[in-house]
Amino acid sequence: MTNKFLKTFLNIAFLLLISSCEEEGPYIDFAPPRAINDTTYISDTPFVMQNKGILIEDFSGVRCPNCPAAADDAKNIADNNPGRVSIIAIHPLKADLDGLTKPFIGPPADDHYSKYDFRTNDGNTILQNLGGTGELPIGAINRKKFPSENYLIRRDKWATYSNSELLDSTPVNIYLTGYNFNSTTNELTIKIKIAYTKQVSDSINLLSIAVIEDDLESVQERKSATGSTEFIENYVHMHVLRGMVTSSLGEKLNASYVPKRVFEKTYKYIMPSNQFSNNPWNKNLEVVVFVHTSLGILHAQTFKVH
Repeated sequence: MTNKFLKTFLNIAFLLLISSCEEEGPYIDFAPPRAINDTTYISDTPFVMQNKGILIEDFSGVRCPNCPAAADDAKNIADNNPGRVSIIAIHPLKADLDGLTKPFIGPPADDHYSKYDFRTNDGNTILQNLGGTGELPIGAINRKKFPSENYLIRRDKWATYSNSELLDSTPVNIYLTGYNFNSTTNELTIKIKIAYTKQVSDSINLLSIAVIEDDLESVQERKSATGSTEFIENYVHMHVLRGMVTSSLGEKLNASYVPKRVFEKTYKYIMPSNQFSNNPWNKNLEVVVFVHTSLGILHAQTFKVH
């Protein structure tokens, strides 16, 4: 090996080492895409810009006494901004959070019995990508790192940051163009259309699709009005993350992000069976669809699918 070649080789190796040590923002995932049909093109006509939708990710647990209050906070924000706030209640499958998230298995170990195990690996992946935590409740607003904050934010600040994000416009529209749920096979098919109304300079835009379910009655530990702990046997859990249709951290939209750019994608997703009890899921399903970069979520929409 000549000295000139050796020097060039070492320089390249050094640059690769430096680049690998640079801090990346969250939500970068280069896993293979899961779409079964995927096309992109430039539309002949422009699109009318949608009102920006934001996302609240509420990290929660059935043994967390303060988590119902956080769920109420998220609901109040959504109620005050109809159609513009998506909520995902995430129960991470994470060993050091078991004291807050593990379902009640009934006597003799527990005096209460959970009908469901809401925990997911996807939820834990998302939590770790946002910095991880050993406490609940905690949340993320549009996956944004606000000044003097981490990505994970205490619930008393959710409304302030949500209201701030709602003032922005979005450069991308999101449409649900078709869906089907087969209750026999538990297969969900969804068709998504993404259309850009403005140019986005970020080099990587990602699409994430989460399946959530509403109206799931199961026990929840809660702090009462007097400050004591109580157990609500038929607490109604809302916006519960079932799983991710895309990879946990999103899938790259592979084209330029310019006005009239359109992506059309079709996904098939097999809903996981709930092996924790005989109580079936898949009754009140929605999908939360959002486009995001390492700097935050550009737009989020929730669609009923079952």
